[in-house]
Amino acid sequence: MGPMSTAAPKLPHPGPAEIGLRVTMRLHESGGPTELLGFLETLTTIRKRNGEIVTFDPEQVVAWRIVLPPTKG
Repeated sequence: MGPMSTAAPKLPHPGPAEIGLRVTMRLHESGGPTELLGFLETLTTIRKRNGEIVTFDPEQVVAWRIVLPPTKG
């Protein structure tokens, strides 16, 4: 058996530390899966590129990650 990871377990949905960061997430809603991409404004809202604020239920998040800015070069 290999070494155990020392990394902290990832939360099932973004937490307070991710507010203000650009994130992408997949939600499992009654109508099917939904993808969101934007800046996390609160623990339940994302601001999309067009300025639209989208409210989501954190309990419906099935996957998410922080989106890093593109590298210049």
